[in-house]
Amino acid sequence: SKRQKRPHGAQKMQHQNDGERENMPDAKPSNFWTIIKYFLIYLALRKFVSRIQKTGIEEDRLNMDRMEADLIQQNLSPVPESEKDVSRFKELIRVQSSKITQFPEYDALGRRISLHRCLFKPKDQFDLYIYHEACDEGAREMNFKDENLIWKELGIPFERGEQCKRARSMNVTVLPQLYSNESACVSIHLAQSRTSPNPKEISYRKNRVVTVSHQLNRHRPVKKHKPVHKLLDKKTKENEAIGEEPNEIRNYWKPTLFVRLLDMTSDFQRNHIPPVFSDFIKFDMRTGNYYPILYVNEFWLQSNHYIEINETVAELPLEMNFEMIGLMKWQMMTTMEKQWKSQQSLGIHDQKSTDTFIDMVGNTSPWLLTITFIITCLHSLFDFLAFKNDVSFWRSKKSLEGLSVRTIIVNCFFQTIITLYLWDNDTSMMILISCTIGLLIEYWKLKKAFTVSLVYNEGKFLPKFKFEICDSYSSSSTQKFDRIATSHLSYIVLPLMVGYAAYSLLLKEHKGWYSWILGSFSGFVYMFGFINMTPQLFINYKLKSVAHLPWRAMVYKSLNTFIDDLFSFIIKMPLMHRLACFRDDIIFLVYIYQRWVYRVDYTRVNEYGQVAVKKELELEESPAVQRGQMGAEK
Repeated sequence: SKRQKRPHGAQKMQHQNDGERENMPDAKPSNFWTIIKYFLIYLALRKFVSRIQKTGIEEDRLNMDRMEADLIQQNLSPVPESEKDVSRFKELIRVQSSKITQFPEYDALGRRISLHRCLFKPKDQFDLYIYHEACDEGAREMNFKDENLIWKELGIPFERGEQCKRARSMNVTVLPQLYSNESACVSIHLAQSRTSPNPKEISYRKNRVVTVSHQLNRHRPVKKHKPVHKLLDKKTKENEAIGEEPNEIRNYWKPTLFVRLLDMTSDFQRNHIPPVFSDFIKFDMRTGNYYPILYVNEFWLQSNHYIEINETVAELPLEMNFEMIGLMKWQMMTTMEKQWKSQQSLGIHDQKSTDTFIDMVGNTSPWLLTITFIITCLHSLFDFLAFKNDVSFWRSKKSLEGLSVRTIIVNCFFQTIITLYLWDNDTSMMILISCTIGLLIEYWKLKKAFTVSLVYNEGKFLPKFKFEICDSYSSSSTQKFDRIATSHLSYIVLPLMVGYAAYSLLLKEHKGWYSWILGSFSGFVYMFGFINMTPQLFINYKLKSVAHLPWRAMVYKSLNTFIDDLFSFIIKMPLMHRLACFRDDIIFLVYIYQRWVYRVDYTRVNEYGQVAVKKELELEESPAVQRGQMGAEK
């Protein structure tokens, strides 16, 4: 059959479309496929580099095996400090450290020494010896006597698992020097099988024994707190004038000795050991090879575990155990301990916070710990969002109609009392920071409600502060409702405050008058602070509206309230603050009820003079719509 010819116009249009396709730029691939492509290229390069490195390391290991006997005979000494070759870039990316000893990279015959190798090999057998040791350097010859040996374990395999775990508990007789605030130490020796840790014996080999010293006691300052007493009791008035005594240094016993061996036998490039090992790694000075990292783990040792040493104590408990630890777990613990020490030196962290964290991690199930971590992140997020929306609401607020100014003033007073009370007690830092930020925001709100000015009077040198309330509040009915609610509320609040203060003064013990005033106010705020929000509830009732409230900030605060209900059983806080977490739930439920009753009327003019359905009403009344309706009727 003959091919049908296309019309001339269709052919012309086809040529135009073909020309447009040629002129159009190529479509860009999606971001997803671009990420996949670069990820595959990264995996290929990583595989290629790792194969090259593996081949090079195998060759270096063979060379080191052939040179090891010669290196021991050559006895290569470390590089002097002035001749160290440390790259700043390599130190920045954490592959080299100036704190770690460096060794020559070539031997006496000019052969390249490329690796640092571990002196202990996997699945080797080793023995554990722990001796009493005098902390005085000159008395260490007595270490290896049999009467000083407190623990001995033979045939421990160099592999992580249950087969290498050992444990022992015993009572140690108190050494005489501990009574005079001196120290007691132990020396921990890990020796390969059939090797003695005593340098005076024939079977001793220096490169087969790793030794660590550890102090069994610690000197800690003890703060003598001012004794509590009833302020009206005449017999104890003398104690009020004594005050706090200066800190006293006492001697404390560490009841645990957790010996840990790091499961690491890796080969490192010569003079390129990461700085994370700088405080723990030790070298054989003849070859530059390193000993396995042996140390005493005190990560789980808390302040309440220490035992005070005095003359009434004859024996002290000592719980000892030994096991191997993985590299990741070891690195996580050491990093956290370094951070805590640096933060304590700056004054932003204390031992109480460390003990709280360790107690929560050690005595909490993993599931509850995971939930706690998630809740902590959510609490911080909601705190930030609540503060952000609260500040944004008050910054853009031009009228205070419908808001209780008196409640803001009372809130500042209550929040100040709560913050001082929390700082005076043992409270989590997260709660302290949150309450302090909230206090600053409450005082900032006063700037929106009042205008402060200085007034100079004739004949007086010092000026006076003049507070003028906002016109949008004073000229509205809100001030009237606020005054009525506050006056009726004072008939309830004042008797409760006086009664609680008298009850606390007569029946409770306090450190002093300041403690009584702060405790009375804080107790009243925690027990009856919820009635502070009743003026705002009364204003909402009279206005039959809740549109003037910062609902976003209130929702975030309410979410934090429910989170605080969960935290009240986990985080350490005063009992009154724990009960106050449940008290705030009642207020939020009342607000939710008012929002449900006083629903938003979109046809009503709000406080900004706006109507939500204004455009629809105008559209219905417009001449064009009316002409259209008349045309349809015709």
